[in-house]
Amino acid sequence: MNNEVITFSSNESTDHNVVDAINTDKDITFKESYIVFGELLKGRNIYANYDLRIMGDIEADSITVLGNLYVSGDIRARKLSCSKKVICEGDIDSDEIIIDDSVFSNNIACSSITASEIIVRESVDAKEKVDVEGNVLAGDGILGYGKLSAENIIATNYFDFSGDVTGKVFDLSEDDESDEDNEVDDVGEEDIPFDEIVDVFAYEVRNQVLAWHKEEEDEFLKRIDDLSNRIPDYTMVSNLASKVIEYTYNPQIKDLYDFLILFLARKTFPEEVKLYETIKLATDTMFNDAVVKIDTLSFNPKTVDDVVTSLYIVISYKESLPISYEYLLDTIFAKIGLRYQTVLQLLNK
Repeated sequence: MNNEVITFSSNESTDHNVVDAINTDKDITFKESYIVFGELLKGRNIYANYDLRIMGDIEADSITVLGNLYVSGDIRARKLSCSKKVICEGDIDSDEIIIDDSVFSNNIACSSITASEIIVRESVDAKEKVDVEGNVLAGDGILGYGKLSAENIIATNYFDFSGDVTGKVFDLSEDDESDEDNEVDDVGEEDIPFDEIVDVFAYEVRNQVLAWHKEEEDEFLKRIDDLSNRIPDYTMVSNLASKVIEYTYNPQIKDLYDFLILFLARKTFPEEVKLYETIKLATDTMFNDAVVKIDTLSFNPKTVDDVVTSLYIVISYKESLPISYEYLLDTIFAKIGLRYQTVLQLLNK
């Protein structure tokens, strides 16, 4: 038996060292954080003292990583252990998986897995044991037998695990029939821990964005743009909702700044928020009443932030404003003793 070890160790102190993937029957040790490029990194036993980033597949009898493990392809091993997080863009196929932190993957097939949290795009297939401290979230489904223990177990299309199940199971498929073999209490919609489900979803999105860091700039920006179209942004809701509701305590909108805030709310609030009764009153009825007399509204900012916010709204949405944006800019600048044309001349100088 060949006991030789191939060691990767840099003489320089760097956050990450870069090497090409190798295929060997020897042990491989990474003494610092490394990025490995190539179709397949293969060894008998692979050991990493710190973070390990594989731009391809990794295969070994055992894989041990004391830091974070990122793999753009598949992981194949008899035993996989990691002291921190595992992010695998492909599939994980390992008899035994022990992750001290969370694991994110496309699919996971194993005999047993222990982790703080499991998130997969498609399925988890475990033949003996799933032991999770927090949540298990499967974009497709969960199957297997033996013992499954987690705080919340969420399957989008199917849950087919026979054996001892500990935790709340949420089978989100259209088939509401419960599996009599699983000794799990039915959970009504009112019992779903929504905040925990949101935490899992947010965690998955963050990890997906991190995985996109390997993309070229154009592709990264395209993915971010696509994400923004799929997930409504509640940041503006959090910042403006109380102010919008406060407007309903008054009979009408009299200030241009208040009008612009309602305009911004109409543009940025998701539909499910705009349908809330009090917010709908402000962004529909009160806004429409103010549009009719917009050229008579005075501009009375209380802070510099009010001025900056007003300018931001007018410039950002100048194509869809109900009145000329030049008129609105002139009104805003006039409050600080300037004309819009004067500002343009000063900037052009």
